[in-house]
Amino acid sequence: MTSSGFVTDTARVATPTDKPRVERTIHYVQNNFWAGERFSSLPDAQAAAVAWCQSTAGLRIHGTTAAAPAVLFDTDERAHLLPIPADYDVPIFKTVKVHRDFHASVGKALYSLPETWIGSTLDVRLDSEAVKFYHRGELVKQHPRQPAGGQSTDPNDYPADKAAYALRNISKLQATCEHHGPHIGLYAA
Repeated sequence: MTSSGFVTDTARVATPTDKPRVERTIHYVQNNFWAGERFSSLPDAQAAAVAWCQSTAGLRIHGTTAAAPAVLFDTDERAHLLPIPADYDVPIFKTVKVHRDFHASVGKALYSLPETWIGSTLDVRLDSEAVKFYHRGELVKQHPRQPAGGQSTDPNDYPADKAAYALRNISKLQATCEHHGPHIGLYAA
């Protein structure tokens, strides 16, 4: 839940049955507001829409509630609304591919994923706080949001034999070199 007191629950693309009340309103607006109208500009259309809502759509008797929507809103619903927040964190949804370096690029930043996801395409939800990766609707990884050019790498995403090199762990790499012999260890140091 957000500071606004609600969560955005998006519907699937091209599935009007997920949102029948929203879809039904579109036909009403098309047939009663847009039908035969011509507008000279976007501000002209917006002003006409506001006037139509106040004088026509809001004052009609609604078939389901048997009341005028504007009156019902003023008497029952307005008291339950929270103040409008200063800003609303609109999430961004996209699809990304996990590259051979164990990272996917989201919002011009890099985020690591486990080796099993290399070459896979994952769905991503990006907001101001977090980046969440999903495969077929299941969360597979979450990172804190990084600024453009940033990187969030989880050492656990790398196999044990590649982690030291990939994470540029100098002391671990030197220890590996020393394991191959004192001269190689001295050279690495």
